[in-house]
Amino acid sequence: SVTAHEIVHLLQEQNNIHLDKKNIQLKHPIKTTGVHSIPVKLKEGVAASFNLKVMSEEGYRASQEETSAE
Repeated sequence: SVTAHEIVHLLQEQNNIHLDKKNIQLKHPIKTTGVHSIPVKLKEGVAASFNLKVMSEEGYRASQEETSAE
């Protein structure tokens, strides 16, 4: 499953976006693959969202192999 903590870590690592775990408004960890809309509360009265594509480890490895073969 994917938690708010992991999402914050990925945003920081891959996009240099620094948020706190409490900014990610997940009700429950994500337990299914696919595209999920992630609600974010930036500050009082300012909300945003972004799409997160969750893949299985096998699917991720296959996509990495395709990218490196190009």
